[in-house]
Amino acid sequence: MSGKREAQLREKIARLDAEWQRRQTDLKRKWLAAAESYKELVIPPQKSRIRIVGFGIAWVPHWRLVYADGFAETLPAFARGSAS
Repeated sequence: MSGKREAQLREKIARLDAEWQRRQTDLKRKWLAAAESYKELVIPPQKSRIRIVGFGIAWVPHWRLVYADGFAETLPAFARGSAS
């Protein structure tokens, strides 16, 4: 790469970096101002705003075995993959 081309690329990178820094500063300033001017808005719940779209319940049968020596274990009531 020639020295002139390299200098042009370095200059372009410097310009782009300066623009990026400026934009970053502008965005930071904008959002800091927005963060300082917020107000809390309380929306109390109302029955008309609550909607249940699904409900379910599941139960998995199991056996709880307690042996004479005090050892206890929980086993499924049915074998996995049983075709019943």
